[in-house]
Amino acid sequence: MRKSFETIKLEWDSEYFGIPACKIVLLETIDKSDIEEIFNFIKDYEFVTIVNKNNDPENNVLLATIFKAFLTDINVVFSKKVENRQTLQECNYLIADEMPYAQEIVDIAEISFKYSRFYNDPYLPFEKARNIYKQWAMNSFRKKGKYFITIKDDRDKIAGFLLCNIEKEKSLCTIELIAVDENYKGKRYGSKLLKILERFVHNNGILNIVVGTQVNNIHAVNFYTKNGFKYIGCNSVYHLWPKIQMEKEG
Repeated sequence: MRKSFETIKLEWDSEYFGIPACKIVLLETIDKSDIEEIFNFIKDYEFVTIVNKNNDPENNVLLATIFKAFLTDINVVFSKKVENRQTLQECNYLIADEMPYAQEIVDIAEISFKYSRFYNDPYLPFEKARNIYKQWAMNSFRKKGKYFITIKDDRDKIAGFLLCNIEKEKSLCTIELIAVDENYKGKRYGSKLLKILERFVHNNGILNIVVGTQVNNIHAVNFYTKNGFKYIGCNSVYHLWPKIQMEKEG
């Protein structure tokens, strides 16, 4: 029997924020017994992320009223079926699994991401929220299954990068991060990164690429749409701080 939700202990988040963290993924509308089980699971955690798949309206009400969680993001999901039709102008790029540390990538990641659910949480330190994508990139170096694509200018300087993971058993590639250095915006480096990725995954038998972005990141939404990605759904993301909530309620 398929459960209505999944529970995940977040090792990386726990280490990064210095507090026990977990994630609940609501797969469909939850009932009273589910609610009790979720409350029992989260009692040992200080920071809880709850993902309401497909923005289920009944779950939204329960999260706000029963759990007293607050909305931090609407994650818009796009997908593209990979086809071997990409024409790519000559450019200097590298595709690497288990990529060695690259300071240029870290520098781009540190300043590129203006939208994040972590900025919308008043209980998270601003510096921790600001540096999370930088840390995300750093933790992905030398990791099996984490693919970096970098594209360089004519002076051999990295103009942008894309980070993805590939699940061959699902024939699926998920874009985790994509960013272009501020000095190279408007020169189509982002679109080139996507074309390089499409050619690469097609050659490796992958049929689909998915990516998520924040609903208020209009630039990203337009970027993916312009590059042939189709909207396939959205997930509402909530944060919950059980101990803080208990203190508020006395």
